[in-house]
Amino acid sequence: MRASGFAESLSPRRDESGRIVEISPQHLYEKADICPLHEHGHGTFCKFSISAANGLVGVYALIVGESVHYIGECADFRKRFNMGYGNISPKSCYKGGQPTNCKINRRVLDVTRSGGRVDLYFYSTDARKSVERELVTQYLPPWNGRQQRIIHDE
Repeated sequence: MRASGFAESLSPRRDESGRIVEISPQHLYEKADICPLHEHGHGTFCKFSISAANGLVGVYALIVGESVHYIGECADFRKRFNMGYGNISPKSCYKGGQPTNCKINRRVLDVTRSGGRVDLYFYSTDARKSVERELVTQYLPPWNGRQQRIIHDE
């Protein structure tokens, strides 16, 4: 199955009153007392999910307003968002965890909390790594950070 274009807007879960539900999973990590948090592991996060089909391979972009803020690649689009960015596990917050998941989740939370919207676009391609590199070089998305420096250092 191939899909490309606008996927959906990321929508953090909300409570009955309409407030974004914020979580702090850090205290649930069994090694929290011996392992330090990484640079993006502090603070609160949100939960969100997407409704894409399983197994979509390709490149995705997070758009805020008219601007590309993040570009990434994935072997399974739905899993990347529903099990990664949209559901921060306690271990993800600590060194050796998943700092990118925490960073992207927190940025989605911050944009949404301030009344903005994060739109998700997807391009289905088996050449996902090279397409991602090309797009990051072209757009220089601010949320990519480290990846931008690596591409420019090559």
